[in-house]
Amino acid sequence: IDMSKKYDAILFDFDFTLADASEGIEHCLVEAFKAMDLDFVSPGMENYTQGITMIEFIKQHSDVTDPDVHEQIRLKYMEFADVVMSDMTKLFDDTHESLLHLKDSGYKLGVVSNKYRFRIEEYLERNNYIHLFDTIIGMEDMANPKPAPDGILMAINNIGTSAERSLFIGDNPIDAGAARNAGTDFIGISRFGHKHFESAEIEFLTIINTLEELKSHL
Repeated sequence: IDMSKKYDAILFDFDFTLADASEGIEHCLVEAFKAMDLDFVSPGMENYTQGITMIEFIKQHSDVTDPDVHEQIRLKYMEFADVVMSDMTKLFDDTHESLLHLKDSGYKLGVVSNKYRFRIEEYLERNNYIHLFDTIIGMEDMANPKPAPDGILMAINNIGTSAERSLFIGDNPIDAGAARNAGTDFIGISRFGHKHFESAEIEFLTIINTLEELKSHL
């Protein structure tokens, strides 16, 4: 263990922290609602970045109250996502270089996301980024999604370090809650200048707008 460093592991949320999947998310929602003869009205970017699970999102943004219909929409969403999501996802411009820099500096890197791991892995493999990560935890790995600490604790365990020596970076208060519940430090990232962090009662070291800015906080 390198004691000159405060952290051994740096863990990231995926969507809107490392990558922009908004085009894919919106496309799949529109198609899934259409397949059920329902209209989907885009609630705008700010809502996509809330960090809630897809079923919660569908519940909030459909006129239907029947949970069976919500689940059918979710399954349709998954079908469309299987086809287009990887193509419609892009890393932010600073992501690749920042991850390489952290890796070269000796940090272990991980992803903890409420998105499905197989989807994240498909994207990372296709674009040759998968080798940058020591562990990837997604929806299918966790008994409870974020803000429960399950995913972060699994990632820390896989890497072989402790919560005290781990930093989590995410783009909304749900990520901040997961970090607090797991006992790790948290840095918020606000890619689009959204106000998620302003009203929330959360603890964070700082808020950054790009991963470039991370270097000065390590």
